Amino acid sequence: MIKQINRKDVLRFLPLLIIYLVIIFVFAPDEFRGDAIRYTQYAKNIAQGFYADFQDPSIRNGPGYPLVLTLPVLLEIPSIFMRILNVVFVAMALIYFYKTLSFYLKKREVLILCYVLGLYPALVRASTRVISECLTVLLVCGFLYYFLRLYKTSSNKRTNIILSGLFLGGLALTKIIFGYVILALLIASLPFLILKKNKKVKYGVLTLIFSLFVCTPYLIYTYSVTNKIYSWGTHGGEMLYWRSNPFENEYGDWISHDIILYGNDAKYCDAEALRQNHGAFLREVYTLTAMERDEVFKEKAIENMKNHPVKYLENTVASAFRLFYNYPYTYIPLKTSSYLYYIPSSFLVISIIVGLLVGLYNRRKIVFEVRFLAAFAFIFLGGIILLDGRPRHLIAIVPVIILLISHVLNQFVQIKFKERQPTNLSI
Repeated sequence: MIKQINRKDVLRFLPLLIIYLVIIFVFAPDEFRGDAIRYTQYAKNIAQGFYADFQDPSIRNGPGYPLVLTLPVLLEIPSIFMRILNVVFVAMALIYFYKTLSFYLKKREVLILCYVLGLYPALVRASTRVISECLTVLLVCGFLYYFLRLYKTSSNKRTNIILSGLFLGGLALTKIIFGYVILALLIASLPFLILKKNKKVKYGVLTLIFSLFVCTPYLIYTYSVTNKIYSWGTHGGEMLYWRSNPFENEYGDWISHDIILYGNDAKYCDAEALRQNHGAFLREVYTLTAMERDEVFKEKAIENMKNHPVKYLENTVASAFRLFYNYPYTYIPLKTSSYLYYIPSSFLVISIIVGLLVGLYNRRKIVFEVRFLAAFAFIFLGGIILLDGRPRHLIAIVPVIILLISHVLNQFVQIKFKERQPTNLSI
């Protein structure tokens, strides 16, 4: 793990961690809500020796976060302590991120950027809930640190490949979209390895392969219950169905079937329209098994994309906007909380655009590992926009974006202030 962690590594982030604790104790709900119910149920299943019902496997997320919750659930630890665990994850993530940025930047700049990450609104909000986002940030930051140590230090290459692969594999088990990101990046990298036979490319490919090796037991399990190769879950079809939503005034964001079928619709200003547009189809679909539902949802999604391509494009734009700005959502008015994202997200979007332009202009000077991480980030962004863009999903890639932008701007952009020459006045 990280070597030479000392008291200063923790103390430099102590004010931020205190803010997290205060927010958790003041704003965190006492009971489990939303996704927390699902995560804790999977944790209970793991404690009993299985993950999903073998007869009707409903796999909505990977086992990464439920594995972390298994012991607290077994010991019936109060939910507030599970939320405090988020602070531990964030603290470890920031230490990793500090060490990673130190490869490229000065200490003062590094500390500022770590606080920028720690104060990202979606991450602060996620800390109050029993969800996987804080663990995800730790896994991303751990992967970044060990992956870049491969290229920036003379330390043991094998150890860094194994550790970076462990963190990346854990990330895929926690957020299953990364399973597809890893595969896509591996396929894209192999031709460069074959043609160039470059050691740097080899390190990247080996890291990706080892991360998949870490995920192999889970993929063997999903194959045993779904009979599908490289199956990460049985929820993708439903996500695609909502993204292909062809109805006007609906924006392609995922909506729980409970809202339509069971009337839990208090936050929607026109829930009746949802029931009219989707009720009959969902009532029919939810008589099927989880795997059958997944197939029917995918078929319907493909049909919607073919029949309504312009609406699908509109939904894609809405998904991209929602990823950064937490708006728009179907039949939900603009929320006050959305305003918290406007300023930081605007800076983030502008920085991405500037960093991308500067990076493309200097692309031949950018080292392999940075280009590799850029591909990693953009594959993820493209994938999440095509599924369901919202700020909590962006959290996973924010450390990578901050690293890439800061490195590119630091290496290729210099701002110099010209000293004003004194003016000689003669009378």
